[in-house]
Amino acid sequence: MEKEELKKLPIFEKIDFIRKIVFEATKIQDDAVITRMLSRTSRRGKGYYRQFSVLKLTNNEIILEELLKTHKISPRTAYKWFLLLRSKSDIIEKLRDGEITASDAYLTNRERKQYPKQLGKEIKEEIIELIRRM
Repeated sequence: MEKEELKKLPIFEKIDFIRKIVFEATKIQDDAVITRMLSRTSRRGKGYYRQFSVLKLTNNEIILEELLKTHKISPRTAYKWFLLLRSKSDIIEKLRDGEITASDAYLTNRERKQYPKQLGKEIKEEIIELIRRM
């Protein structure tokens, strides 16, 4: 699949495409394992590992990195796509409906982690709404 075609796809189809090519090459289906492999391959180009030590990748991680290179996908970008799968259900629903973009969802996810007090307020509001509905 060419880079222009990949840009036009919705985020979940991009994730499914990566799942498919990884399964065909390595027979790995678990999203957690793929995310971990993407995390390691995305860190390979960082200066710390170039300067101080060698990041030793497994055979599957090397295969994954080569697959992404042939399809012109950055390992860091693919890693961010898979991180979106760990988001809250409301963010995933908005992504599926096209209400927000992937970058907005990623930023929203980061903001929730940075501001736990705000998250506590959201939880309180949801509890109050549930009590009102009863």
